[in-house]
Formats: sequence, structure tokens, C-alpha cells
Amino acid sequence: MAQVRPADTTVSRLCRELGFGIDDDRIAHQLSVDEAAAVLDRLRQQSKPVDPRSLGAIGPTAYGESCSYAYHSGTVRARGAEIPFVAEAWAECDRPEKRGNGSATLRLLLNRTPSAATILASSRSTVLIIQGCGLYRGVAGTRAADYWITVGIISPYIELATDGKEPALAPYSEAIAGVLRKACNAAYRAMGKPPGRMTIKDAAWQVMADAYQTASGGGLLPANARQVMYAARKRILELTGRTELDDRYFTQTLLPDYVEQHPEATSSWDIVFDDRGNLIEPHIHRTVPLGTLEVRQYLGERPTTQSAVVLGDGSLAPTCGPENRYSAVLFIEKEGFNPLLAKARIAERFDIAIMSTKGMSTTAARLLIDRLAPRIDKVLVAHDFDMSGFSIFGTLGSDSRRYRFRNEVRVIDLGLRLTDVHALGLDSEPVEPSGDWSVRAATLAAHGASTAEISFLRHRRVELNAMPADVFVGFLERKLTEHGIGKVVPDHDVLERHARRVLTRDLTNKALAAISEKAEADAAGILLPSELRKQVVAAVAREPDMPWDLAVASIARRHLR
Repeated sequence: MAQVRPADTTVSRLCRELGFGIDDDRIAHQLSVDEAAAVLDRLRQQSKPVDPRSLGAIGPTAYGESCSYAYHSGTVRARGAEIPFVAEAWAECDRPEKRGNGSATLRLLLNRTPSAATILASSRSTVLIIQGCGLYRGVAGTRAADYWITVGIISPYIELATDGKEPALAPYSEAIAGVLRKACNAAYRAMGKPPGRMTIKDAAWQVMADAYQTASGGGLLPANARQVMYAARKRILELTGRTELDDRYFTQTLLPDYVEQHPEATSSWDIVFDDRGNLIEPHIHRTVPLGTLEVRQYLGERPTTQSAVVLGDGSLAPTCGPENRYSAVLFIEKEGFNPLLAKARIAERFDIAIMSTKGMSTTAARLLIDRLAPRIDKVLVAHDFDMSGFSIFGTLGSDSRRYRFRNEVRVIDLGLRLTDVHALGLDSEPVEPSGDWSVRAATLAAHGASTAEISFLRHRRVELNAMPADVFVGFLERKLTEHGIGKVVPDHDVLERHARRVLTRDLTNKALAAISEKAEADAAGILLPSELRKQVVAAVAREPDMPWDLAVASIARRHLR
């Protein structure tokens, strides 16, 4: 920089132009390389960290949003000094007429100014070849296409290779190759798909309505988001030519977006998304969140401020826990099925409590099952047909580092099992290999998997959500019936006590009705203050935490005396 300033420019003046205060009256262009390096070190000590992309770079959108961009910053040696630079590349491309044999047109910018220097480029198979300005190399890892590329170098000093002001770009060779590779690959990925292919979103929009109808049993039952995904997945893969569909992208982006953008068409849809783990009792609909505190409150080991039971009109017996209410627990390894099970009235028709969690059972879930074990017959587990599903079933009633059982729990495997997958014709999905398979196979065997199931699970898996809502309900009904789950009917003494409790309540209500008629007539004859509202306003002003209705009640009762 000193070489291009007036001959009498001092180091102090040059540094002030750069925004630094350095007291040095030496003539800048007379400094030796070592002296210039020492000044540069002083400037660096005063400098704050800077984003490399701000070092004179034009930026990713300089040639439009559709142009793929890459940059690289660093330093090169020139005339014995370390010179900073930024290399940038912008690329667009189209498919070549002949496969594997493309072309490339390359434009060069030096410090944001177009250069007349020529760099020849061509695209072959998996390499982009560049030649000129001291460069001659292949950029491996690119795909053959017809490219339009702009390369930019930003630097305070660029050496010239010829008298024609052709830049010497050999020192930037690696940086240029790197940004070309990134920009060209990004442009290739952004290129339009071949005819006949759809985007995932377009395909999802086309099949979503039919997928919901399939997953919801013709719109008669609630369907959780993953059931809709499974119903749509096969057709989406066919339309897009892909082999996999990201379930999180479908359930958390595509499906909510479709519902939001099609409010009239989806107004009657009943889609369920994941919620917390809990246990739900049949008939009285008490829900117990599977947190340690809530479970201990339910078991009576911690005080609770909530009512023990909702009595309604007194027809339901005042129960708390399994006694005289349910004799088994249905454990489902994942959330999201509760609205479907409520609609199908599984809990009520089989007098069974329903417990669900996300993945492996928690300490709170094990505590609850342990304490319920002496009062119920069995715990039935519905799980995915995969490694995690077998582990969830196999560990639900067994000791762990964090929890040791006091009671023996009878745990029954409802499936999914391989026979269920074949019988129901369920779609499977690939499994990414991980870890030592021999260890995983041993774990599966320990949890009851057969040799055929272990062989299948090495490469494939099947989720409960692969079943549409009506198929899933039928699956549970069949399994519960096979394992003898049915209605709970207590002994004669319990039935007689409840019958007399109902009669007592009904007779009390009749007597209260007669008394209520007379009391209503008496209340109508009591004179209330004409300025009732004024008194209420004054009362809540004196006690700001008092609601208006309590103030009215207090005033009215004073007139009853």
C-alpha cells in the first residue's frame, strides 16, 4: 500500500488513513520488508477480530439469489510479506447436451473490477479444468455441466505476470480451486430436476388429502401426524424419485403448512400431534402426567390439592386407582394415540388404563407400574417393531441403575412382531447400521426376538404409525381380547354399597329440591340495597384481591341476618 501513496507519505499518515493512530514519521515507501512487517504487527495488535467475509467481499447475492456463492480468506507471500486476500466464486449451470461433457465460461474480477485477462475452463465428468493467469489445474469433485462462473480476488497487492497486466494467480490456486468446487457443486444441486420429477412439497400437496382419509379410516377417527406421513410416504417417493422421506420434515413442516394453506379443505380434519406421557383411567377420565411428583400424588405418597375423583351425578363409584375400576394397563411406547383411543373408547370397552411415553420408560413410569403391580393382573405393551421397541418392552418391568422394583410385574408383549407385520401387510423402512450388530442381536434375543425377527431388524423396521387408525384400533381390540382383557365387575358387597350410595344421593337431591323451592321464594322477599353496585365497587377498592362475586355474596349475606 505504501508503494501507491505519494512519495512523501509517512507511516503515521498511512496508518491514519487505515483508522489507526501510530506515531511514526518515517517515509512509508522507504521501509524494508522487515520494517513494514513490524508496522503490520503493531496494526494487528490494535485490530478487533473481523469476519473474513467483510474483507472487501462483494457478497453472496451480488449476482442474484439464484447464483451459488462460495468464498475463502487467507494470506499469500508476495515480495517477502504476508498479504491478506479473499477469493470468491459465483456459479450457475445447466445440464450439458452430452452427458459427462460440459462447458465452462469464466469471468475474472480483481478488487471488484472486471479483468481483461483470460482464464479458460472446461467441465469433464467429475473435474473442472482451469488454465490461464498462472493457473493450470483440475478442480476435482465437480459434476459435468454447462457452467457460467465469476471468480473474484480481493487483495491490497496482486502481482502481475506480464506487461499486459495479467495477474499472477498461482499463489491463490488452492483458494480458487476450493471456492470453484463449492460454488459449482451448489449450482449443480440447485439445478432443476429432470422432467417427470416433483419436489417433495408438490408431491405432498398432491397426495395429502388422500393420505389423511386413509390414515383416519375415511375421516371417522382421529389420526396422528405420523400415521398421515406413513399413508403419504410411498406415493411421495414415487412422484419425487427419492428413496427416503424425512419424517420430522413431513410432520413438523409439510403437514402443518398444508393445513394452514388449505383451511376450508382441512376444517374437519382431526390430526393429533405428540403430547406428554401420561396414564388415563377408564370412565372417570382422570389423567396422571408421568412426572415423579404427579405419580407419587396419585399413589397417595404426596399431598395433592386436587379432588380425588369427579363424581358427576353420582352414578360412577368414587374410586381412586385400579381397585374396582381397571385390572390391567395398556402401555404404548409413543405419544399421540390418546385422541384416537378415546374416540374408539378402548379404555371404557375393556376397562383398562392407558399409559404412554416417548421412547424408553421413565423412572416415574416404572414407579407407577411397580406400585400398581399387586392390584392389577398385567401390563400389556404395544411397541414399534425395531430395536428400541424390543428394548422398551424388555426393560419396562426390570431393574435399572436408577430404579429397582419392589414387586413382580407381569409384562405382556402385544407387538408389533414380525407375524403382525406380515399379516397386516405393513410397510417397512430401512435402518442405518450403527454399532456392533452382534451386541444388538444379543439384546434383541434377550428381549424375546426370534431368529427371523433379528435377521429382519438388521436392515428394516416398522412403526405402529404404519397402521392407519382403523387398522390400529382393530389390532388393539384383537390383542386385548386374546389376552383376556374384559369388563371389571366387583363382588356383590361392592355392588350393593354403590347401589345404596346412588339411592341415598337421589333421595337427598329430591329433598333438596323441595327445600330449594322454599328458599328461593324466601330469598326473593329479602330487600337488597338499591346502591348494590356502588357498594361492590367500594368493597373491591378496599380489597383489590377480591373478585366482584365474593363482594356481592358478602353484602347479600349481611341482609340475611
